[in-house]
Parts: sequence; C-alpha cells; structure tokens
Amino acid sequence: EGARLFDMSAGTKKKPKPKAKAKGAPARRAKPRNGLKWVVPASVLKRAKRDGWAFRIRNAADRRACCEGCVFDEAVGRRGVEWAERFISEVAVAFAESGDAESFEEFTSEFQPDGKGGFRFLPWQEECTLEIFGWLRPNGLRRFRWAYIEIPKKNGKTFFAAILLLILLCADGEPNPEVYTAATSRNQAAICLRYAMKIVSASPKLQRSLRVIESTNRIVFDAAGGFLTSVSSEAGVSEGLNANG
Repeated sequence: EGARLFDMSAGTKKKPKPKAKAKGAPARRAKPRNGLKWVVPASVLKRAKRDGWAFRIRNAADRRACCEGCVFDEAVGRRGVEWAERFISEVAVAFAESGDAESFEEFTSEFQPDGKGGFRFLPWQEECTLEIFGWLRPNGLRRFRWAYIEIPKKNGKTFFAAILLLILLCADGEPNPEVYTAATSRNQAAICLRYAMKIVSASPKLQRSLRVIESTNRIVFDAAGGFLTSVSSEAGVSEGLNANG
C-alpha cells in the first residue's frame, strides 16, 4: 500500500515513529494546566472580584499572567495618573500666560477639561497608564516591559508620551532611574525629549525636583540620582545602559 503501513497479522494501522528531536532545538513551551486554556486560580479570581479588577482579565495572556502570580494593583497604577494630573493644568496655564499660543493649543487639545477649570487625561490615556503600571509580577516589578500604543494623528500622543517618560523618571519608585527616548535618528529621538523639557520648564512644581540641561539634552532628577535623555542608532550601539524605561 505504498506509504501506508499495516500490520497484516493484526489488521490494524501502525503509528509512524516520532521524529528524533534535533540537537539544540528550543524546548517546547509548557502547556496550560488543562491542556486547552489557562484557568485563573480560584484564590486569584476571588481577590480580583473583591478588589474590583476582574474585568482586566480579558484574554489568555492575562489568564496566564494570573496563573504565574501576576496581579493588578489599582493604587500603583493610579499613582502615575494622579502624579501627572497634578501638573497638567499648571502647564496649560503657564503656556497661556507666556503667550505661547501654539504650545497651549497643542497641549490642551491632547487632554480633556476636568470640570474645574483645569485639564486631565483622556479616558484612553488613563487606561493605558493604569494597564502599564498597575499590572505587577510576584516580585513587585511591572508585568509589562514593552507597550505598543498606536493611535491616529492629532489624538494626544506626543505630550502623553512625554508625560509617560516623566512618570518613569519620577513616579515609578525606581532608584537611580535611567529613562531613554530612542529612534533611528537623533532628531526623531529628541522630539519626545523636547516635549518633556517643555513640560518641566512650564511647571514650577516639577522644577523643584527636576533640572533641564539643554546643552546635554538631559532632564536630571537629583533626589533619585536619575535622568532622562535620548539615544539613536546613528551613534552606534551604546553599552552600559541600565534603563528602566
């Protein structure tokens, strides 16, 4: 029967022998507990319902994270939101009083009024910040090391990205934080850094703890021994970076 293998004595089909595993082949990822999907442990699910974050377990990746000990901490995620919203209105007022109409219009268009004469995050900005900083590993570090955010132009991403950099520098609880903006060219890498510098220069609250050094393209956080700067592929591969953001 050509390629088909039969044991004529038993009248049953033989199973072909499994192929030998090639040397150096990567190990296969362990299967979920029930072989079909990740199941959130009952204790974790109970805690999630009690603390009000069960709705954040949206897909298989979230369920697997819960199985591996990750949890969502609303207080930690909201810490960055509240820290940023303390100076957003202050920066808008500073742009208006300085007569920088272009910066004022661009900045205020990227956030929403808070009903008290100031401004706050748009809903999608708040949700992104909560997801990035609120999910924690068992050791207390952030679950997410990479975040890809894609939205159309003129929807509030440039100043928002700059604020995320400042949160990583000042409100992430990291000792000696090193935060970098990166791109293929120096000009591209410096765009977000310049926006962060604009924010710091316009906020007296931020100026109490941060220094803008334009000659070296850095924002320095002296109290924590950290800094924010930009890097690009034009300068070649940089060694010795200990980036936390």
